[in-house]
Amino acid sequence: MSLELPYGIRLLNARANVDDRYGPHDSRENALLETEGTRVIGLTVLIGNVEYWFKEGVSDNDLVLKGDESIIKEVEDFCENKDPNDIFLTGLN
Repeated sequence: MSLELPYGIRLLNARANVDDRYGPHDSRENALLETEGTRVIGLTVLIGNVEYWFKEGVSDNDLVLKGDESIIKEVEDFCENKDPNDIFLTGLN
C-alpha cells in the first residue's frame, strides 16, 4: 500500500537530498568537521559544487572525489595507444 499525498500538496523538489550532512560545504575541512561522528561508508557530501564521498571508510583520508575512478578509467581507456599530442580534454574543472 502506498502513501498518497492529500489533494493540493505536491513535492517541489522530489530529488532534493534530505540529509543535512550532504551540504553544501564551503571547504573540505568544514565538511569533515560537520560530519565528524556521524559518518558512514558511502556518505556523500557536496563541497562547492563537487561531490565527494566516504568510499572505503569514515576517516578524514577516506573522503575522495565521487566518480573519480570511473573518469580516470575512461580517460586511460581512451588514451591507450594514442599519441598524447593528439588528445584534447575539455569540460574538466
